[in-house]
Amino acid sequence: MSYKINIDNFEGPLDLLLFFIQRDKLNIYDIPISKITNDFLKYISYLNKMNIDIGADFIYMASLLMNIKSKMLLPSIISDEDEEIDPRQDLVLKLIEYKKYKDISNELSKVMDDYNLTHKTTIKDDYKALEDHQELINQKLDLYDIIKTYADLINNIE
Repeated sequence: MSYKINIDNFEGPLDLLLFFIQRDKLNIYDIPISKITNDFLKYISYLNKMNIDIGADFIYMASLLMNIKSKMLLPSIISDEDEEIDPRQDLVLKLIEYKKYKDISNELSKVMDDYNLTHKTTIKDDYKALEDHQELINQKLDLYDIIKTYADLINNIE
């Protein structure tokens, strides 16, 4: 079971990173990891000052960014057969995939909004039926009552 974290319009650490990249108009294939890491850590510090619980995903992303930053600072030893592997590559691929899904989600949301504007639906209020069931609505039920009612319904299925 996953737990979705929404903090100030950011649905997770990848969304926050994508925001920083778009805000600063950076090339997603050549992310200045030092700047992005500093921005990310500043944002986490801001959340701590606001007494907002930070999800493990944000802390994991901060540690991942610092790990990438440290790998980039180390001198690389390249043999003749090996190519230098950019430590940012995995992060870039995740960001690109996340951006695709986010763009698709935004497009689907626009389609739904357009559909709702052109296809209006109305709901008729049936006050007579509501008055008949008012007693049930006001009644306090506990879990046992719900289970008993469910069992009665199952037993009465034809």
